[in-house]
Amino acid sequence: MLLTKNNAVLQNDVEGKDDQSIFRNVVVRVPSQNFDIFLNEICSGIAYFDRKEISSKDVTEQYIDIDARLKAKKILEARYSELLKKANKVSEMIEIEPQLATIREEIDAKEGQLRYMKN
Repeated sequence: MLLTKNNAVLQNDVEGKDDQSIFRNVVVRVPSQNFDIFLNEICSGIAYFDRKEISSKDVTEQYIDIDARLKAKKILEARYSELLKKANKVSEMIEIEPQLATIREEIDAKEGQLRYMKN
C-alpha cells in the first residue's frame, strides 16, 4: 500500500458532495525524505486537480525542546525514586509519591508528543 511503503499516515479523509461538485479532502502525513516519491506516486494517472494544497511544518526545534525536557523529567523521576527508596516514614512516602506520579504523567505526555511528531 502507498501509505505503508512511504511510512505515511492518513490523518483525515473526508468526502462528500454539494450542489455543484463532488469532493474528497485527504490529509496525509509523510516523512520529508519520502515526500517527493509519495507525491509523484499519488499524482500519477491523475490529469487534473481542481485544487492541490501542500504544506509542511518543521518541528525540529520543538522536537529538540520536548526531548530535552523529557530527559530532565526522567532524571527528576530517578531522583524521586531514590528518595522514595530511602524514605523511612510513611509521611515521607505520602509526600513523595504524588510528586512521582505527576512527573510520570508529564513523561508519558512528552513521550506521546514525540511519537506524534515522529509520524
